[in-house]
Amino acid sequence: MAEAQARGGGRVKLLLIMIIVVACLGVIAYLAGQLNVHRYYLVQSERELVVHRGAPIPFVTKPFVPQTEAERIAYAPIRVPARWEGPRRESFSDRAALDRAIFTHMDERLRGEFYSGRLPNLERVNADMTRVAQLAGLTDDDRRQLEELRGDYAYLQAREIIEGLPVRLSEARRLCDEAEQLGTGKLGDPKQLSRRV
Repeated sequence: MAEAQARGGGRVKLLLIMIIVVACLGVIAYLAGQLNVHRYYLVQSERELVVHRGAPIPFVTKPFVPQTEAERIAYAPIRVPARWEGPRRESFSDRAALDRAIFTHMDERLRGEFYSGRLPNLERVNADMTRVAQLAGLTDDDRRQLEELRGDYAYLQAREIIEGLPVRLSEARRLCDEAEQLGTGKLGDPKQLSRRV
């Protein structure tokens, strides 16, 4: 009888220990989930880096849902080259760290386009710089680098205009000649305008 009671008491102790262990594991999982909720991630998905936010379940992420138009622009997926060899997943403790990482990726891409020796797609470059400007967590040094990129962008715009001038001037001369041949003169003298060109 005493032996049966001892066995029964041992089972109760074992059950209590198991309950305590499971409760501790549950608390650890809950706390890890709470820490994960405050983390941001850059996750590679095909040829893009997508911003994710930690979920309440540890090690689980979900795509970040922007709350404002500025966030929608700043945290849109980032195109990466086909042979990009960066990490497939990066983790950040706060949004400022995420912003700096996005700036680094965008800065590398913009500098690559600016200094490649060929004229980049200026519309896309402008969109990328507008996007980077929306990032609130940039450091003063990041902002100085962004201003330098804006200066390079202004130079490229001027270069594109100047390089396009001969073609546009030639087209203007052709149109003046056409206007003269067709006999117009009510708005001005096409021959005189052609000389100005």
